[in-house]
Amino acid sequence: MKFTDSSGKTIALPADKDIAWRISGYAVVKNNLGQFLMVQSGSGLWHFPGGGIEVQEEISQGVARECLEETGYKMAVSPQVLHTNEQYFYHSREQEFYHSIQLFFEAHLLDDEPDTSFVTGHDAERQSKWLNPSTLKPAELHPTVRELAKKL
Repeated sequence: MKFTDSSGKTIALPADKDIAWRISGYAVVKNNLGQFLMVQSGSGLWHFPGGGIEVQEEISQGVARECLEETGYKMAVSPQVLHTNEQYFYHSREQEFYHSIQLFFEAHLLDDEPDTSFVTGHDAERQSKWLNPSTLKPAELHPTVRELAKKL
């Protein structure tokens, strides 16, 4: 197994560390200008908003919660999966190794403007922006979204 961090660097799994399962959900939101709502990860790479789904959440609820926490936008998430990705990654902030199943869903905004009071903690340090992924260099996109970005 090859674990990578958010910058794509390979990280060795120590013998004393366990691997945790992680189901993650992400929203693919397009505006009327053909741009997509994206967030900048801690490594500076662009990603679709979303993250880990809590055990007690329905997946669509978790995606909507994560997006609200990262961008301040309330959104409705489609039940139809748009894209899937599987990854072994090291989460440096949590210092955990994950076998991650990543689900991407189409979503649409419920409000025209974000409520940034929902964006706190480390999410407040990130930038969210409307971008066209096809105009970004592959090196500017998080590795987990490069394949999907080509299809959009």
